[in-house]
Amino acid sequence: MIDSKDSQKPQTSEGEQSSEPSGGGAIAQQSWFNVKWASQYANVSIDTIYTACENGTLRSTKVGRVLRLRPEWIDSFLERQARGGADEKDRR
Repeated sequence: MIDSKDSQKPQTSEGEQSSEPSGGGAIAQQSWFNVKWASQYANVSIDTIYTACENGTLRSTKVGRVLRLRPEWIDSFLERQARGGADEKDRR
């Protein structure tokens, strides 16, 4: 018998079902995040993700009407923010 909760879970890129992101392990294994998952991964608000994507400080791509982000892009954005928003070349 199929549990209705399991059929509601989002699909990973490999077609396997994953649980709703709650930080940590499961979310870090995803290859592409939507804005909600990206905000949870980065521990920032959804508005922060949208704003950073709009002003170009956070790399993203659009698939149809949905923004998609890679964890590496989010990590890079967070590193730049930790350095005060300046890239290495800007500090020289």
